[in-house]
Amino acid sequence: MKKALAILMTLALVGSLSFAEVKIGAWGRGLFVPVYNDGDSDAQSFNTVSWGGKNARVGISIIGSSDNAGFEIDMNMDGGSAGISDQNKIWVKPMDKVTASVGVVFDDTLRGNACYGTWNWIRCSTMGEDSIFPRINTGNGGFVLSVAPVEGLYAVASVNNIGNGVLQENVMKNAQYAAGYTIANIGTIRAQYMAVYDPASDLDKSVINAAFKFTGVENLYVDAGVFIPAKKDDFGVYDMMFNVFASYKVSAATLYASGGFATNVVDTTGDDGNLAMDLGFGVDYALAGGVTLSADVRNQNETGTGVYGKEMNSDGMTSFFVGVDKGFSNGKIGIGFQYSTTTFNNWGQLDWSGKEPTADAKSNATYAIPVKLEYWF
Repeated sequence: MKKALAILMTLALVGSLSFAEVKIGAWGRGLFVPVYNDGDSDAQSFNTVSWGGKNARVGISIIGSSDNAGFEIDMNMDGGSAGISDQNKIWVKPMDKVTASVGVVFDDTLRGNACYGTWNWIRCSTMGEDSIFPRINTGNGGFVLSVAPVEGLYAVASVNNIGNGVLQENVMKNAQYAAGYTIANIGTIRAQYMAVYDPASDLDKSVINAAFKFTGVENLYVDAGVFIPAKKDDFGVYDMMFNVFASYKVSAATLYASGGFATNVVDTTGDDGNLAMDLGFGVDYALAGGVTLSADVRNQNETGTGVYGKEMNSDGMTSFFVGVDKGFSNGKIGIGFQYSTTTFNNWGQLDWSGKEPTADAKSNATYAIPVKLEYWF
């Protein structure tokens, strides 16, 4: 009897090991900027990351999964202090093709990005991740339910930003409801409603978003999305926004183009009815030995710096970038040169002594020489 029980226990252990696993993944990026000059403050040198901050991102992920349950913990050691970043979630499949998740959750299944060039260095525009079709993001915590009932169809709903607790009457006022269908050899059509409620101002800043991704031609990728506020008066930024991104691979080169357009935007003088624009073009060229040359140019008009940047600039913004990467199996190193007629993405962190950057610094031409290190496992 004891021998039979031991055999059963061994079989159970082997079975559990066969269908469940815990693995460690990692991703990190750091920029050393030995030369940064905005023409107003003293020239500076510092460490940063593409999205702003004073330290490199040194991240690690612990991921557990089985047929019916799993978890993910994303951690970082930015600046030498342990922190939590990105996803920290538990997921369970109560039945086939249905997944429930709780915690800080990202769902990128339907996401549409416009990432290239300076987005991966010092960002000069907010056209990049989520510009076409934002992913499901529960913010500081929430609950996500997704279904994939038939091939090609995916639907997901989430309740967002309840990690610090909210009034029950407001719990569904910050949520996302998205669905997409992939047409074989053509592309994917997507639509979502992003409910956003600001209790402090009692304003409904919800947005309707629809997008189509075309993948019907080899080496060509095109993704376009439209955003319409549910209540334009409450939203107060634009009446409609249309963003498009395309890439095309030809031989050793990959060409990129992006465009953003928003209607009825108020300019710096208070006049409305303006068209905000963000235009960009870029190229990557692969050489032997894992070396890639990159370049891009971006332009925003006055109102474009407010919609596609962080602070409106009456002169608009034009930037260009050139760089080179050397890639390895689990990382890369590179160096570039960046120039902008204003601050980089109106970054807001020009004076690394902690002082607010001056008005002149925000408007002056800026240049930098970033050195980038990146890893993934």
